[in-house]
Amino acid sequence: LPGATGLFLLGRLLTESGVLPSVCQFFLLCCGCGVALSGSMQALRRSSSAGQLMSGLVTSGFGLLVVILVLAFGTTLEGGEQFRTAALLAAGAPFLSALVLLWLCQDTKDASPEQEEGASSLILPSRLKGRYAQGIMACALLFLSGLPPLGSFSVLWCFIGAAEQAARAVPPLQALAVIVLTVITSCVMVINILALLRLVLAVVRSRSAQEDKDTAQSIFTLLPALVCVAAAAVVAFFPGGWLAFADNLLAGTFERPFLWSKSITVWFISSSESYTPLYCVMALLLCAGCLQ
Repeated sequence: LPGATGLFLLGRLLTESGVLPSVCQFFLLCCGCGVALSGSMQALRRSSSAGQLMSGLVTSGFGLLVVILVLAFGTTLEGGEQFRTAALLAAGAPFLSALVLLWLCQDTKDASPEQEEGASSLILPSRLKGRYAQGIMACALLFLSGLPPLGSFSVLWCFIGAAEQAARAVPPLQALAVIVLTVITSCVMVINILALLRLVLAVVRSRSAQEDKDTAQSIFTLLPALVCVAAAAVVAFFPGGWLAFADNLLAGTFERPFLWSKSITVWFISSSESYTPLYCVMALLLCAGCLQ
């Protein structure tokens, strides 16, 4: 939460200050990429706990947000509205889902001896061994991972579209820099997906090893996670409403009005492009039903 507050203040400062000098742009972009890569490497470290893995993923996400904010507010690149939209979407469902996983993966001192002896295994807290907690974790993963059609996939879609628009409108050297940043960002998101798969495999293994017994959990223990995952679902399926709300928190030139007709759509003022996650989910469910 303090990190998210800092990112919000960074966005407001960049909005007020306008275009930054080239040295400041380079410094902030390098810092953001460095933080993102170090967080991803922490998440993939061989011997670590689930809490350390999620801390690395959140750190990586903060680094990526710094890069997106600088591109959206601190440069003269084309596609500023798309970069801005990517930052606002990242502060919605992915951030709330990360809070859910951080709550469920808090490090505890009750890890089993078998887990502590295995250096290659991921140490899971007891809170994550219950059936309800694993169900909430599955929902949070849908909104956090970069896999289509929800959550971070919308962020990646906006970012790649903005990078393509920016690369077409600048000289070759700047276009090469934009392409390199896009490749680094995409690679970091792929690494983060692999780290999330590592967490899922660890939970599946622990579940198969404890088929006969289920950890009793109080609803009050999971209440913060339930509230956050419900809010993430609302933001993921109604991105237009979230963008209209979040856009007014930042003082800028692209302020979206709230429109009921576009409440479930990611849309832009300066472009006719749009993306509706709900339609993609319905199409996937229809395909799954046809295959069965």
